[in-house]
Amino acid sequence: MALSAPEWPAEWPAAAVLEGNRQRLLRETRATMRRYELRYELRSADLEAALRAGTIRETWEVCDWLFALRTHRELAETALPESPDAPTAPEPE
Repeated sequence: MALSAPEWPAEWPAAAVLEGNRQRLLRETRATMRRYELRYELRSADLEAALRAGTIRETWEVCDWLFALRTHRELAETALPESPDAPTAPEPE
């Protein structure tokens, strides 16, 4: 049985609302990451390596930072499903 793309549930908000929420969360997680980068003098891109190397301890703040980093990464890499009322691109000729 082949799987098809998930359908847009009728009770979901409009795609524009969801995208607005996604953009807001991207801004908020980036602000959290920046705050910790300044406090710890470490780039977010280097956080996971620093944890593995033991150069930074896994405190509540560091866990919050890691959560913001991973959430931001996932939001930045994930597109929303197409809404049934979204305009579709014309078929190539």
